[in-house]
Amino acid sequence: MSERKSRLFQSPTMDQGSFHGFNDYASYLTSLMQGLNLSNNYQEEYALPNQYQLSNAASNYTLPNQYQLSNAASNYALPSQYQLSNAASNYGLPNQYQLSNAASSSSSSEFELPTWNIQSPATLYPSTAGRITDDFVISNRINRITLLEDICIDPYTVMLDQERCSEFLKLLQNCNRTVLNHILRKMAEFPDTLLIFTSCDSHGSRVLKKLINAARKLPSVSWFPRIFSEAVVYLMNHKQARHVVQECFVSLDTFLNEPLYEEVMKHWCELAINKYGCISLQYCMDYMDSSPVLSYDRMTYEPSLKERLLMDISYKAAPLALDIYGNYVLQHVLVMNYPKCNQVISKELRPLYEPLCIHQRGSFLVQKLCGTQFRTCVAEELLKSNMLVKIAQNQYGNYVIQNLLKEMKEHDVLLYEKLYKKLLRDFPTFEGSLFGKNVANLIKDEMRGDEASGYAVQKWQKEVVRQQGAAKFVEKKKKKEFSC
Repeated sequence: MSERKSRLFQSPTMDQGSFHGFNDYASYLTSLMQGLNLSNNYQEEYALPNQYQLSNAASNYTLPNQYQLSNAASNYALPSQYQLSNAASNYGLPNQYQLSNAASSSSSSEFELPTWNIQSPATLYPSTAGRITDDFVISNRINRITLLEDICIDPYTVMLDQERCSEFLKLLQNCNRTVLNHILRKMAEFPDTLLIFTSCDSHGSRVLKKLINAARKLPSVSWFPRIFSEAVVYLMNHKQARHVVQECFVSLDTFLNEPLYEEVMKHWCELAINKYGCISLQYCMDYMDSSPVLSYDRMTYEPSLKERLLMDISYKAAPLALDIYGNYVLQHVLVMNYPKCNQVISKELRPLYEPLCIHQRGSFLVQKLCGTQFRTCVAEELLKSNMLVKIAQNQYGNYVIQNLLKEMKEHDVLLYEKLYKKLLRDFPTFEGSLFGKNVANLIKDEMRGDEASGYAVQKWQKEVVRQQGAAKFVEKKKKKEFSC
């Protein structure tokens, strides 16, 4: 064997110097390649074991069955759940994810991507879910159409219906101008008294309030203030209907609300003494136009409706201050801070400061007046009164005295000193009372603050405090002797 090997791999005897050009070298390579052709005897002598020999046409190795290639090498012998189906179109996936026959075929001339056949959600999800969704959408659409048809026939019936009232409110949230105009025109065909009756209903007032807000920019909305002005006292004094009128004040323009304002000017006194009317009247005062009106006849500016209304209320301050609900209207006028009105109110209430200070609602009114520039009227009247100590000891009056002291110290020092002296004379009297001690503590805190801040404390203040301290010492000494 070694001799055959040596003969086989021996090259023809040719030195490097014997190459003459490319042709000689090519002939050398050719003879070398011919020498590499093995004979049949050599192949038999060096035959490999059976498991490593090649099969016919060297197409397959003798591998185990599970690794051998099938016909035309199309499939491996995989388990059945992993084998490819016909024409290798689908993997072993669930039915809803497999390709259809049309998507599995591909032409030999051109490669085509499979077109996935995505089935409807009804096969992927429970059929009941899709059916419920479709029924819900369809039912809402049908209900909306039915609701619009009923509104076009009789809108007031829908407003007064407790069950359909909420549906009407949802409809108004997404209504366009055309639908709103049609609703308003249809409502105008009915008697005006039906609108007033619907405003007094709890469900109807909610719908009308939303309707006015939604249609506030439409010209046809001016129909509401005109109708409401015919029964303004009844509506503004009603528990439910007042919300509709208040929505007119808030949402609509001043020009559209002029019929309402004019009627309020005539009947404001009836509104001010009512439980719900006083609230509606305050809304009216807030949203009325305060700009003066030009008189073309006299060529001068006249007071606005708002100023005229406030002045009328101010001149009736005395009876309103003693009324349960009129008191709140008068407080609202003071908060609006019109100087002319505040001056009139302070003069009208001069004889009533004493009884108002010891009354719950009246004390609030006097405190509001102490916050204006006419607080001096209150201080002067209380200095003349013999009830100053009684007011300081009262459950409500002590807050009036505290508020007045703070305001007078900041704005009028002379009156503050007079009031301070008068209170210090009877200091021991109200210092030990339940509510009077609040005023006494305020006086002590102010004196300590004056000393700490470097302000000179007057001699009369120190003398009064010294006398009070001596009086307390004598009282304590008497109590000890009595106990012994």
